[in-house]
Amino acid sequence: YRSNLWMKRNPAVTVGTGLAAAGLLAWVPLQSALSQAEERVGRLENALLMAQARGTQSSPIGAAVPATVPKMGELWMVAIGVGNYGEDTLDLEAPVKDVDALINCFKEQEGTQAMFSKVNVKRLVDDGVSSKSVRQARSWLAENAHTNDTILVFVAGHGVRKFGEYYFLTPEATMEEPESGIGREDLDRLVTWDRLNPTRRILLYDTCQSGESVKGTRGVEPLFPEDDLHSVASQGSGIYIIAASTSQGLARENPDQGVFTAGILAGMQGQADRNSDTVVTVEELKNFVTDYVTDATDGAQKVNAPLVKAGDDFTLGFVQGQ
Repeated sequence: YRSNLWMKRNPAVTVGTGLAAAGLLAWVPLQSALSQAEERVGRLENALLMAQARGTQSSPIGAAVPATVPKMGELWMVAIGVGNYGEDTLDLEAPVKDVDALINCFKEQEGTQAMFSKVNVKRLVDDGVSSKSVRQARSWLAENAHTNDTILVFVAGHGVRKFGEYYFLTPEATMEEPESGIGREDLDRLVTWDRLNPTRRILLYDTCQSGESVKGTRGVEPLFPEDDLHSVASQGSGIYIIAASTSQGLARENPDQGVFTAGILAGMQGQADRNSDTVVTVEELKNFVTDYVTDATDGAQKVNAPLVKAGDDFTLGFVQGQ
């Protein structure tokens, strides 16, 4: 399966006859399998070392862990948030704050004794958000992120559908003319583009269709209908999509923080670590945030979190504050 997938993504490669061709086809799935095995062993080593460290002293993330621990490469983060619109009725308090809170959260996972050897951030907020800046962010990921790295994309703000097409509203865009915003394809390709090297990619979407301007909410429909989410996920290996609401829900925000973002932060601080192994995986975070948002909104908001069939659970960080 993996060799077939590789050939589809590399149509320019022609396979001849003989041992060279056989070796090529054998190496591709083997290389992928070895990479996955190394990651899983690394996660187990990290958990064991962190558990040992917790037994000796209380310290910042990984303080007692040898410098050889990191197995996850670097984290490449694109954080996008718009809260200040030309049309004042669309203004939101939380998106830019959410962006900065998530950046700070994952920056704590950086270092020789932390989950990622380095956390690289592309911060795009308010007037810095445009189709051009998003495409530049995609090129930045393609040019710099390696196979053993992880890509994380966060998008917060308003969106709108017009004639079935989704647009993320930039500051100059309006409900009546959303075409001035960012089309769905540009957002999709931050993680689905076949030029991206990392196999671990996650999208955190706190953005929904904006119908009437409803105080304290971010719209009435999701970024993608559920069927579309599955379709997007199937375009790449290891892609998780976690969206803030369903077609019947609202992406709610408090004055200082979106409920969805608050759930992510609480999860990364340890509440999502339900098996107490001192690390938080995507599956753990997804399950925790789903319950957190439902409880915090009394069921008014739901979390939609489809998983690509070819994807594997992966680690997002050590439990923070231990």
